Amino acid sequence: MSKKILITGAGHGFGKGVAFGLAKVGHNVIAAAQIWPQVWDLRCEAKEQAIELEVVKLDIRDHIDQQHALTYDIDILVNNAGIMESGAMVEIPMERVRESFETNVFSHLELIQGFVRKMIKQGHGKVI
Repeated sequence: MSKKILITGAGHGFGKGVAFGLAKVGHNVIAAAQIWPQVWDLRCEAKEQAIELEVVKLDIRDHIDQQHALTYDIDILVNNAGIMESGAMVEIPMERVRESFETNVFSHLELIQGFVRKMIKQGHGKVI
């Protein structure tokens, strides 16, 4: 049974691989990329490979992008977007730590809250 799946952080790496893989096996995939160049690259690659894939811009820290994403009725939300800071904790500026938490925790929670409310109303859904 085909599912409608939104994957954040699909501009490259794991998210991109999952998006292409699930689309190849027949799922209705919305691949969300943070910036426009990633969107265009994904669209071109999907077209070249004859994969049906909807690609949208979604910077999970951007309120407008989040509101647009929440217009979709999905079965599964895959939270894959994220950033990383490396180094000794004593050397990482607190602003970078806050940015990491804003992206990796709070922005995901905002998106989850919006989609879970919709999923409850539709009677089904999953968050990964």
